[in-house]
Amino acid sequence: MGGENPRGNFRGYPGWGGEFWRTPVGALIAANVAVYIFSFFADGLFGAGSVYSVFELSLENIAFPWTVLTYAFLHANFIHLFLNMVGLYFFGIPLEGRLGAKKFLLVYFAGALASALLWLLSARFFSAVPSGLIGASGAVMAVFACFCATAPNRPLAFLLFFILPVSVKPFTIFKITLAFEALSCLVFEILGENQSGIAYSAHLGGLISGYILAKIYLGKPFSFRKKKEEKVGWQTPTSFKINIENPDDLRDRVDKILDKISSRGFSSLTPEERETLRRARDKI
Repeated sequence: MGGENPRGNFRGYPGWGGEFWRTPVGALIAANVAVYIFSFFADGLFGAGSVYSVFELSLENIAFPWTVLTYAFLHANFIHLFLNMVGLYFFGIPLEGRLGAKKFLLVYFAGALASALLWLLSARFFSAVPSGLIGASGAVMAVFACFCATAPNRPLAFLLFFILPVSVKPFTIFKITLAFEALSCLVFEILGENQSGIAYSAHLGGLISGYILAKIYLGKPFSFRKKKEEKVGWQTPTSFKINIENPDDLRDRVDKILDKISSRGFSSLTPEERETLRRARDKI
């Protein structure tokens, strides 16, 4: 699975060298690992749960305002940390390549904040919600949702049961995940008794915030009518082909169109030529 850079062409995942750790994804992974190691030694020095008592999110800790973000850097165990960092790596790298560092970080931390707020709301009214919230799952869910919404038709290949190759569109995965988390939140947190310790409401908050930010990012350059057309276009194979067309061919067509504008004016352009200019503008 490859990522996209801000100009729209694909690139592969970076290695684990020094360049990777200077990316937003690399820095976030490093921070989460460092906090996990610190909390491990802090438990030995100051007693079990010493770090969580100050930095996890709970109804009791809401008096500590920093907990609405610091909880996202705490993890219950190595498996919890590992799964979140794997998701952050595989979905974060292509998303950061497409949006840029600042927008990517906004998606991540907005997801953490939205997860915290929805979880607090759920914990306030439903007793089945776990007593405390830790983990980057909500932030990673936001990254996942934003990735799926900004590249909805780009196929992702998986090995089902590590044997059968399956290709699925990202937006299909997003819809399945959203339905699962919403149903789990309803059954285990609102109507039932949550014995798993999984904060489904936090996951749901991350998914919703990531999707909303994706729609905002996709809609910024367009009017209401254009946004509607863009939304339809992302769902069609034709639009997907445009996204992966040869940059040199597009550049040649743009040069010819600019020459035509210089000699005959903008009004002389055909609808197809204007569409070509719009696509070229989107890739800049």
